[in-house]
Amino acid sequence: MSAVLKRGTFSKYDFGLMRNNEVYGTNVAPPYDVSNIPKDFSMFVAYGGKDAITVPHDVQRLLDMLPCNVKVSYLASYAHFDFILGTNAKVHVYNNFISFFMSKLASL
Repeated sequence: MSAVLKRGTFSKYDFGLMRNNEVYGTNVAPPYDVSNIPKDFSMFVAYGGKDAITVPHDVQRLLDMLPCNVKVSYLASYAHFDFILGTNAKVHVYNNFISFFMSKLASL
């Protein structure tokens, strides 16, 4: 996300010039239109303080763009792959993620 947000956009994955043309029909990865996200939609965003790929400043820029309700989980000791491979991810990430969605289901 960092390289994309430096350009001031929140864009789809950038495959590079040739592959972007094949996938998107354009030289650059197109931006997501976050205005299409309903204001009453709820989203869960988790990020880590030791992540070299997604830095807190860029996460904040993304959060500022989103028009919906966002539950944010910041884990100071987590790096990018700790969310998938961390031995304690179940406790620190997935339990919170599941609780978030269960609360949304309960309110339907």
